[in-house]
Amino acid sequence: MALAQLQAQARFVGVAAGNAGVDLELDDHQSRFMNRVRRRMEASAEELGAVAKVFDVPKLLRATRPEAYAPQHFAIGPYHYQRPELRDMERYKLAAAKRAEKLFAGDRRFDDLVQKFVRMQEMIRAPYHRFLELNEQTLAWMMAIDTCFLLDFLESYHVEEATDMVSSATNWINVMVRDAMMLENQIPLFLFAGALQLR
Repeated sequence: MALAQLQAQARFVGVAAGNAGVDLELDDHQSRFMNRVRRRMEASAEELGAVAKVFDVPKLLRATRPEAYAPQHFAIGPYHYQRPELRDMERYKLAAAKRAEKLFAGDRRFDDLVQKFVRMQEMIRAPYHRFLELNEQTLAWMMAIDTCFLLDFLESYHVEEATDMVSSATNWINVMVRDAMMLENQIPLFLFAGALQLR
């Protein structure tokens, strides 16, 4: 259905509701939702995330052994970022982000990466099966920090001089790899390219 048809239907519903004495005043949240839906109706199925790549583990499978499907030490991406037991790793992630900023070319700053990710919101949200109830800034900051954290880990993996405990101790390396491979602990690969372009 074309956007013009949807808008005509919305006007019709608004007029009909008004005639029936029903108030359809939209609050700010509803208005933002409607604007987002209108924009997305013009996108292709792939852009909408109809071809999701980061899924939830089915509840029946998770119930058998929850620790096998949930990250144990750090959250990457939006699915587990609010779990309190994973917050201890945030300082390592922030330290990695600061190290990444030092590698940016010219006078580019970490905020440049965040703003780049803000402009890529639809692309970032599309691979996720679950609807991400995060505002643009929160999602962009999270993705920028997590991208830099994983890049830092990957770049320091074979370096003689480790940057911190996370990238040096063998046990931590195993923990990193295990948690990074979790189905719900993923970020889109194109974010790495976005971060590397700032160098």
